[in-house]
Amino acid sequence: MAWNGKPSAAQKTRASILSRTAKKPLPPKDDPHGVPRAIMKALAQSGLSNDPQAYKLKLQQLLKEAEND
Repeated sequence: MAWNGKPSAAQKTRASILSRTAKKPLPPKDDPHGVPRAIMKALAQSGLSNDPQAYKLKLQQLLKEAEND
């Protein structure tokens, strides 16, 4: 049953095709002057306590490992 404002089958199809073929944004690039995203993820997954010294030590270890690779 049709009424005013209801999308037609053609409009639904067009919207479906557009949503599948629209360009998706690329993931953000790493900041060349900051800490790489992979290192921050590894640091977050390490499960450290709220101790800032332990956090800084683990960050330095991860940065050295990435530098050596």
